[in-house]
Amino acid sequence: MLLLEAVAALAIARVAILLLPFRLLAGFAERASSAASLDADARLAVRVGEAVDTAAHVVPWRAVCLPRAVAAQLMLARRGCDSVLHFGVGKRESGALLAHAWLEAAGMVVVGGAGAGSVAPLARFGPAFAGAE
Repeated sequence: MLLLEAVAALAIARVAILLLPFRLLAGFAERASSAASLDADARLAVRVGEAVDTAAHVVPWRAVCLPRAVAAQLMLARRGCDSVLHFGVGKRESGALLAHAWLEAAGMVVVGGAGAGSVAPLARFGPAFAGAE
């Protein structure tokens, strides 16, 4: 069931990213996290991250880091778990711009960890950062 929810969450995230202005998407990230009242459970965070990453390989569109992070945040918020959505930028060896998003919960990176080290953090959205960025 978690995998089916992850597919649905990826679809919702894709539509939101395509249709909503960034300021609304960022505002949702703040509200989704700050509405949560429980600390994220590490086992749940791992299960959600695995479900989202698996679902990203079976959906008929390219589900890259941002929709994965938004989908995982939706799923964790639905379960009352706080999370922080991070955005970073950097440059590839070719000089091209590199952008990356990842989600942290329960003191760990839930999705997007592989690329997080290759970018400089630019913004983060979550309960501890509401209104700070």
